[in-house]
Amino acid sequence: MIALKRLVFPLAGALVLSACGPGPQEHFVQAQQAYKAHDYRAARAGLAAALKERPDDAAMLELLARTQIGLTDGEGALATLQRLERLGQLPSDGAILMGDAAIMRGQYDEALQRVEGMDSAEAWRVRGQA
Repeated sequence: MIALKRLVFPLAGALVLSACGPGPQEHFVQAQQAYKAHDYRAARAGLAAALKERPDDAAMLELLARTQIGLTDGEGALATLQRLERLGQLPSDGAILMGDAAIMRGQYDEALQRVEGMDSAEAWRVRGQA
């Protein structure tokens, strides 16, 4: 009986502790808070943890792309935006974000093409940077 208790109690404890870890939604909320505080490294870490369980979550991927732009990771942002595009979930300012990612990668002609025909302040900002 004592040997059984020595086996059962540690296993039960391990199960309880494993159930206490933050889930993808908690990681996402933490990432959103970090992003708002301009702590892009913490936001990226939280999003990476959340996306492990929800790899096609459009809201998480969009925040990841914005975070990557905040970190001046043009390659990462482009890959994430292309993933959103394949999912049919590119945000309404996707062309601007793609333009930003192109600038970060030194692809100035591509940046100009991304915002061609747009007449918003953000499009003009991308043109000016390119």
